Amino acid sequence: MPLTHEDIRFMNTQYRDDAVTFLLAGVTYPSPGYTIARACSECCVMEYIRSGRGYIVEGDHRYAVGPGDFYMLPQGYPHTYGADPREPYEKIWVNACGPLLAYLQKAYGLDRPVEILHAPVERRMEHLHRVLQSDQPAGRRHEWAVLALHALFLELSRSRRAYRTTSAAEAIRQALDERLYQRVRLDDLAASLYLSRTHMIRLFRQAYQITPYQYLLKGKLHLARSLLVDTRLSIREISSQLAFTDESYFSKVFKSETGYAPAEYRRLGGPV
Repeated sequence: MPLTHEDIRFMNTQYRDDAVTFLLAGVTYPSPGYTIARACSECCVMEYIRSGRGYIVEGDHRYAVGPGDFYMLPQGYPHTYGADPREPYEKIWVNACGPLLAYLQKAYGLDRPVEILHAPVERRMEHLHRVLQSDQPAGRRHEWAVLALHALFLELSRSRRAYRTTSAAEAIRQALDERLYQRVRLDDLAASLYLSRTHMIRLFRQAYQITPYQYLLKGKLHLARSLLVDTRLSIREISSQLAFTDESYFSKVFKSETGYAPAEYRRLGGPV
């Protein structure tokens, strides 16, 4: 481990561009006392955590970051960040400035004062480092670095969309799991999650390859199997508890799913 705890891979001392200027790039190795504080940052900080943990302070908020996290601190904001003293991080980073950064941040929806994403972008950061370290003429190297930066933002945007889709689908699934003993109208469920019915179904199907209705029905029938084998509740009572329309509909759906009528399933002790 270097005594300085940092490997500065790129330092710009001459080349400036009106759109974006890459200032510094490097790797920070674990150092318990590592901390940076800026009253108003003159650069945009982009960092990916390889291992260990750290923190970011912005205003009254303190954020924790760990392995696999990428964070971006736009220029023009005050912020403090550093390594966890007990488990200091190793990170790869790039500092840059210029209006193109602000434009890309806004265009890709990454323009909050602190932007943290769990995103697989280490390869993109390494590529940007290699470009900045290349022995090409400064102008050509800069052009390639801008392309690498754009690719990084595109990857971050994709990761954010995937995260939002997964998070929304998980919220839908949790809501369905909480309603196994209720009669559920998908329109009402979607409204409670601030989604349209169509969008809710599409998100859930993308994540779980099943519709919300099919998932709910499978959950109810899984409970029905247990209630038939492990309790003395009548089939009518089980149907009512699981909020089926009536006993006849419950029996029809149960047989369609399992191949057995509820009474036969109970008599056989719950065949697989």
